[in-house]
Amino acid sequence: MTSWDAGGLSRAARKKDTSQVLGCDVICCPDEIGNPIGGGIVKERFSFVLSPQSDGDIHRLRVCRLPENLLLFCDSNEIASGRPLRRRKAMFRVFILAFLFSLLTEGNGITFPFLQNLVPRLGTDSEFFPPRPPIPGSDSDIRPPLRISNILSSRRQSSNPQSSNPQSSNPQSSNPQSSDPQSSRPQSSNPPVIQITESAPFDLHESMTQLGLDIVQVLTTGEKLRQCVRGDRKGKLPADSTGNVLISPLSISSALSMLWLGAEGDTGKEIKAALRYPANEDERNIHDAYNRNLTALLRPDRGVTLNYSNTLFGNIGLSVILYYYEDVQTYYKSTIRGVDFKNPVKAREHINRWVGNQTDGRIKDILSQPPSPDTNLMIANAIYFKGNWAYPFPEKDTQIDTFTVSPNEVLRVPIMNNVMEIPFARDDKLGVSVIALPYDKFEMSLYILLPFDQGVRGLQELESRLDARSLDTLVRSMNVSTVTVAMPRFSMEYKTDLRSVLGALGVCDLFSPASADLRDIAVNETLYVDEVLHQANVEVNEKGTVAAAATIAGVSRTFRSFRVDRPFIFFIKDNPTGLPLFWGRVIRPQTS
Repeated sequence: MTSWDAGGLSRAARKKDTSQVLGCDVICCPDEIGNPIGGGIVKERFSFVLSPQSDGDIHRLRVCRLPENLLLFCDSNEIASGRPLRRRKAMFRVFILAFLFSLLTEGNGITFPFLQNLVPRLGTDSEFFPPRPPIPGSDSDIRPPLRISNILSSRRQSSNPQSSNPQSSNPQSSNPQSSDPQSSRPQSSNPPVIQITESAPFDLHESMTQLGLDIVQVLTTGEKLRQCVRGDRKGKLPADSTGNVLISPLSISSALSMLWLGAEGDTGKEIKAALRYPANEDERNIHDAYNRNLTALLRPDRGVTLNYSNTLFGNIGLSVILYYYEDVQTYYKSTIRGVDFKNPVKAREHINRWVGNQTDGRIKDILSQPPSPDTNLMIANAIYFKGNWAYPFPEKDTQIDTFTVSPNEVLRVPIMNNVMEIPFARDDKLGVSVIALPYDKFEMSLYILLPFDQGVRGLQELESRLDARSLDTLVRSMNVSTVTVAMPRFSMEYKTDLRSVLGALGVCDLFSPASADLRDIAVNETLYVDEVLHQANVEVNEKGTVAAAATIAGVSRTFRSFRVDRPFIFFIKDNPTGLPLFWGRVIRPQTS
């Protein structure tokens, strides 16, 4: 039995001998961009090759040398789609159709009426031309080509107006005198070509940073920043304008992008807009960017501890599409786990235990209450970070000092002190100074934004002026300077359900059983999201592994002063990728 090169199909299927499943000896499948793989040798039954043609966006699947020389053409725009999941689903369905048509003449009870009823259930919009009787005078019973037009195009119509006309799309193929499949290919004065264009990798950091800023704005002001596609509810959300906030833009963005991978219609549009992805950006580039950046980010040699947990929990019995399952693993380093939500107490224990294991026990209770027994799908995000400074703060220099929250509230907190050469900048227009404290190996840094104005009001005014581009400009303006740094020691833990926050960002259909469109995640299910739980931990203290700061303190020069004695913003950024791991605002420093 000849092995099957599964090409664009699932990696799991590649590990099995699937020749008998499809009932063929040789199959030649396409790769991800539609180029033929392998030799396509024809044996007793059939082989088929998907290859680009020269007539616009149309791709043809040719099933050659069936027992009665039946030729089958399948035109598909979905196969050329940029969405990885949709493209592979389309190819798989086309392959199954091809095999079913191969059984027409083998006495297996497969008839044209049967196929006419089956094809629409596979999600196709097809036209059928039953086989004609033998042509008088011919040497053999050769049937003209059977074509299925616009297969799997119910979600995207062909841009070629002639593609739905089976007689005009390939006039050469109807020649009944040729039994050679090669002779039925369309003839053209211009050979088929593939145009190669340069496509820059998508840069995630700006959209991810803006998402973080949007979420903090909603949490602290209650403002609704974007309308839903189907309208919006009135009124502001509950907000805490004077509290500490800690989120992980990376974790939230990747979880929502996992859902976007399986979303269609208005649901997909709302998620994409909330994630701040450009409207004209190819979706495949964005998913590839996550794969590329997460692979780099989660290397074990980064000099920091980064525990990252991002999981979809689906109810037991949910029929998850295999391709979606594989794509979330490939692009987002995530997984889907089954939970029996009909038993809420055990479901809570299961989810909390799993998250605890993923975060080395530092996040133990992401679900404080049992979930609803009607829960269908739940997203859980958990991320823990701890880094050693490249230039540690000597513990002997830590002193109790004042931290002014407002004119009426002054705290006494541990203040760490050091002198170091680090990136520094100030921007009079934004009214802010910024430093970057590098962690060991200098691949990640803690940035502290200190407003010129005192108190909570000064922080709020800075937040209202910041956006992703102005922040990027500020960071790019930083130069290494000798800085005397005095900043509080603090640790933070923050947990929230982001459902109402995402609603304020225009994501509404996702949470509605009547409107959610997550058809690419599971089949035959009314799938929607019940909760979006997010928890983040961070700790900032004196500890470090490099003792270079002791020598810098003795250098005689003019120092810049950076004293963090009032509310401030901080974010932890991965320097090579620019991704914001954490974003926080500190109103009242807390110590562990």
